[in-house]
Amino acid sequence: MGKTRSCKTRLITEMAMLGAIAGVLMLFEFPLPFLAPSFYQIDFSEVPVLIGGLYLGPIGAVVIEAIKILVHLVIKGSSTAGIGDFANFCMGCAYVIPFSLIARSSLGRKANRTVIAAVGGTLIATVVACFLNIFVLLPIYG
Repeated sequence: MGKTRSCKTRLITEMAMLGAIAGVLMLFEFPLPFLAPSFYQIDFSEVPVLIGGLYLGPIGAVVIEAIKILVHLVIKGSSTAGIGDFANFCMGCAYVIPFSLIARSSLGRKANRTVIAAVGGTLIATVVACFLNIFVLLPIYG
């Protein structure tokens, strides 16, 4: 029983640490000048989530994504009444779940799997983003 409890504690600690790092990285946002509207910004907060997805699996990545959003809400708050944070969570999950599933599968060599996982995650996240923007987020925000 002690060993199982220690493993659970370690798993929770790893998810919390990666989520906290991702939440802090989310504070450093950079606008995309001349390419998109001003509310589109880039940050590197998905890197710890992807690392967690590779190491802990898709469920761990979703938990890390949720912690990231909660840390960001506590530290900075929301200027979009939570819709932007909800969209960030959905898009992050739409990318990291397929990424971690494909990367952890038994397809080819390890480097090959990561590239395939990145392409697959990007394609699925794009489809999910289009659907959510048209049918969920725009009606809520508009």
